[in-house]
Amino acid sequence: MWEAETDKIPKAHFIAFIFWIEKSEQCPPSEGLRGGFGLDFCVAFALQYSYHTSNHQRGFAMNKAELIETVAQRTGMPKRTAREAVNTIFNAISKSLADGQTVRITGFGSFAARPRRSSSRINPQTGQRLMVPSKVVPAFRAGRELKEMVRKRLKVVEAGGKLSVKRA
Repeated sequence: MWEAETDKIPKAHFIAFIFWIEKSEQCPPSEGLRGGFGLDFCVAFALQYSYHTSNHQRGFAMNKAELIETVAQRTGMPKRTAREAVNTIFNAISKSLADGQTVRITGFGSFAARPRRSSSRINPQTGQRLMVPSKVVPAFRAGRELKEMVRKRLKVVEAGGKLSVKRA
């Protein structure tokens, strides 16, 4: 679904949107811009393009620099603009979570701040029991479309009693 939609999106809309977020310092609703592109769409746009790269050499791992390079290649943006776009998206998600808001990206998933209960742990060096206080942690829940894409493209392989993930 994302491929068909994002291939038709003018790059100028994406770039304009990123700079609009940067200036306003808030996440608009999906219908916030002329053309109806919101944060959820732009994040999905960037992440969808990062997923379809074949440039990263370390297998399945992709770091931030590779994500920036992929966005730049796929959109035709200069790397500097792609870096600003990716940083703006990450900052918008981080700021929203820090403000207690949930960030939902339709088809991709949702980011939320969740409480974690206090727990008791054992220091392996001393054997002493420690109390870890309750805290708030960031969490991600994958959306249906992302789950389906992963299921179609990857498979579980069992070797020597260990599970691993391989490309289908």
